[in-house]
Amino acid sequence: MSTLNAPRKRGEGKRLTDTKRLQILVLFSALVFGNTAPSNRRVAKQYGVSESVIRALRLKEAKIIERTNGKAKAQLDRTRRYATSAFPKLETQLHAWLINMRRQKLSIPPNVVRHEAKSIANSFDPPLQFEASLGCLENYRRRSSVGITILHGEGGEVDKEDPELLAGLAVLSNIVATYPEHCVYNMDETELFYRTLPRKTLLAPDESPVSARGRKVPKDHVSLILCANSDGTHKIPITLVGKANEPLCVRG
Repeated sequence: MSTLNAPRKRGEGKRLTDTKRLQILVLFSALVFGNTAPSNRRVAKQYGVSESVIRALRLKEAKIIERTNGKAKAQLDRTRRYATSAFPKLETQLHAWLINMRRQKLSIPPNVVRHEAKSIANSFDPPLQFEASLGCLENYRRRSSVGITILHGEGGEVDKEDPELLAGLAVLSNIVATYPEHCVYNMDETELFYRTLPRKTLLAPDESPVSARGRKVPKDHVSLILCANSDGTHKIPITLVGKANEPLCVRG
């Protein structure tokens, strides 16, 4: 049996972005065309949808305009619309807070956003029964086109497949094997940037990862020396190396 004329199931057709929905509504605007607005069939063919889609858009014109008012272009260009928030007032306040923080070029890690959302929920009278879960944060990000990025890249790792490195490690391993474990020590150093802000941040809808890299990273740091033997029976106290005898960061 042919299925060419079978009715199309809901959701199977082409999805329009809100940008195109607004364009279609403009086509039928009397301010633009006066009394010569195009037919539903003509517009449906132009945008590759059915006439019923065009009729439904025209009936929902007020709701579409209200829903898209003030939305960023990135949100209008999406074909998928996410479920409405169960806590719209909370989300509005959270979004305003996020925009304000990003205007100051402050880093906003996901955990900080969740903590702020919980604080806002508790500020209502009575407090909202709201769990600031990772799922809630992800749904908010998608609804509001809030991006996420790492502000500063990490250094590359050593090539563990380097033949010269592997040969050197084999020689070192043979030498170390001649000593008892409690006599074999390993020492390393790491830098502690004690003024550095969290590197991962959420982005406002009108920001991109490129534009978010405008805040200078504090370089104030000290070095920590870590050392212990192989079996863990002797751990040398951590040594701090800095430029001052008493750095401000460790003064009582």
